[in-house]
Order: sequence, then C-alpha cells, then structure tokens
Amino acid sequence: MTSTKDIALVGIRRSIEYVIQKLGFDPAQTQKGHAIWVLNYNSATLHIAYHEYSGFIIGDVYLCRIPDDKNKLSDLYFYLLQQNDKLQGFTLSINEAYIVLSLLIYDQSLHIETMYQLFRRLLDTADAMDNLLVDSYGAKW
Repeated sequence: MTSTKDIALVGIRRSIEYVIQKLGFDPAQTQKGHAIWVLNYNSATLHIAYHEYSGFIIGDVYLCRIPDDKNKLSDLYFYLLQQNDKLQGFTLSINEAYIVLSLLIYDQSLHIETMYQLFRRLLDTADAMDNLLVDSYGAKW
C-alpha cells in the first residue's frame, strides 16, 4: 500500500508545501492527510486543506471558545461582525462553540507569493486576535 509520503507532489499541493516551508515549517511534519496540513504557530493552529475537486484551499484557525457568560456574547458578536468588515479576505465565524478565523483561496487564481502573504497574515492575525478575544471578551482557551 502506498502512503501519502510516497506520492510525488505536483501542482497545487506542491505549491502549498512550498509555502508551508517558506513559512518556516517542515511540510512532512505538518502533513496530516492527502491534502491536509496543520501548522502550530505560538497560540494559533492553522489547518490547511486543499479540495481538488472544487479547487478551494481553505485555511482555518480555531482561535478560542465563546465565553460561558451569556452577558458577554452580544459584545463579542458585535466585535466579530465589525472585524469581518475590516479583515480584508478573512472571515470570522462561530463553529459550535469555537471562534474561527478563515481564509478561502480559489486555486485557479493562485499566485505562490500571494498565498504566502495571506497565510503569513492569517497566522499573525490569529495569534494576536485570540489573546484579544480572551482578555477583552471573556473567550476561553
């Protein structure tokens, strides 16, 4: 049986691994599946998935959990909505009880340097934002 490590990377998956390496990570250590990578950066963990059939590259960072105190939710929701207007290419959402910062790239409009800059900015934004959400809005690690 052939493992994912034995298959030569071509095309978009090779480009993603190049960007992962340029970000300072070992692609072989971050690969968790056929087209799935997980990068740990300070308090942020970036999950990258490439869906060949749709052509989408998805970057999700689960920042933290929403607060238990329901009185803090309206301020948190308002902040998340405000940030969605400012983030330029990123989206904040809530998946179950987790606050998620996401990036979606269509592979046919892909440029390696742009992908690198987007993932770099996604990691840096997530690393700063999770602290702010915990400290200012009562979110939980």
